[in-house]
Amino acid sequence: MKDPKNPDLLDCCISSFILLFFLLFSINMDAQTATVLRNANLRAEPNTASPSFKKMVKGDELKVLLTSDTLGYFPVVAKSGESGYVYRNLIRISAEDPAWWGSAESAEPKLFSACSFNIKWLGSSKSKENRKLVAMLMPYDLVIVQELVAPPYDGFYPGGKAYEGDAESAAFFDLMSDNGFRSFLSNEDTGKNKNHSGSSQSEWFVVFYRDGVLRVDSSRCEFISSPLVLNSTFDRVPYRFQFSTVDNTLDFSVINVHLASDEGAMLKRQNELNAIVTYANSQWNNEKDFLIVGDMNIQSSSEFATVLPVHWQSLNDECRATNVASAKNPDNQKPFDHVMYFTEYTSRDLDLVYDMQVVNLFSQYYPQWAAENPNSASSSSWVNSFGSVFSDHYPVTFRMVYGVADDD
Repeated sequence: MKDPKNPDLLDCCISSFILLFFLLFSINMDAQTATVLRNANLRAEPNTASPSFKKMVKGDELKVLLTSDTLGYFPVVAKSGESGYVYRNLIRISAEDPAWWGSAESAEPKLFSACSFNIKWLGSSKSKENRKLVAMLMPYDLVIVQELVAPPYDGFYPGGKAYEGDAESAAFFDLMSDNGFRSFLSNEDTGKNKNHSGSSQSEWFVVFYRDGVLRVDSSRCEFISSPLVLNSTFDRVPYRFQFSTVDNTLDFSVINVHLASDEGAMLKRQNELNAIVTYANSQWNNEKDFLIVGDMNIQSSSEFATVLPVHWQSLNDECRATNVASAKNPDNQKPFDHVMYFTEYTSRDLDLVYDMQVVNLFSQYYPQWAAENPNSASSSSWVNSFGSVFSDHYPVTFRMVYGVADDD
């Protein structure tokens, strides 16, 4: 998405950052109103290749944020609060503020941060480096976890059968709670061949969140398909988490996924993604903002281009490696983890300038671990050993925009 060797793309990113800066910090500037002369697209960046996330019609008013254009585009804010770029030939600019500017409808946007993390078999009896992992997750308002293989506390499956909590999972959950996170756990686990196993053969889905920023609507949280075992489409049935910000300016769904893991299962992963999109489409009467987040096991950029659903995009469209093994083996770079979004509705709810960042778990924790475990570090199975206490995946992070009018 962003290539520092390409000056045009770099200019776009810089101009997008300028737009966000002006939005967030309310810099004083000359009053400007742009009146739309004919139908126009509000774009995420100042170029025709950028996603168009709002249609403006003749007569609509926009607040212009900068008095000079960037690559032919002006940065603007719509009355409903969406920000973006509009092409100069499609608008007429006058030297006064729109009448609505400064009203509640034009509230300034804010950001919250999110992290997706395949934590590698949390609850499989091996103690994690919980304090280090939680310290790494502290900056985020939302943490979306895959590969929780055992529940932390005693509870009941939907049919009423009791299950026992796992001490290793509980230690992680307790420490996250001690550091200000609330958690929401799927009501049971899902697996390719079995569940209710308390092992890596099945998986629970969980999110951790800051309740000063986000709320969970439990009535709309659910597995998106059934049965949860031997499902004809999914190896592990994805789970939907429904969120709203505490100020009610944004609601959105996160579909937490762990797609088919076999290296040669590209067609399976493509079918899984298409089924997720079909589910999202069926929900658009009450929710338009869906994110597909997690470990997608996508093996290469060519596979990504094949399996990416039509009209969807990923913040990892560059296919950056998210597997820890790539740290020692540059020929084994796997773009496993993604944050996918439907461009028409959700582009404006994501900080596309920040994009998606990959947290280098290896550089942070491997040197000390290797010094303390030299035999494991020198072994060909070092990834499994390191992953058992940290993970074999890098966390990936992104940011969302709220504080302005939502679309549903």
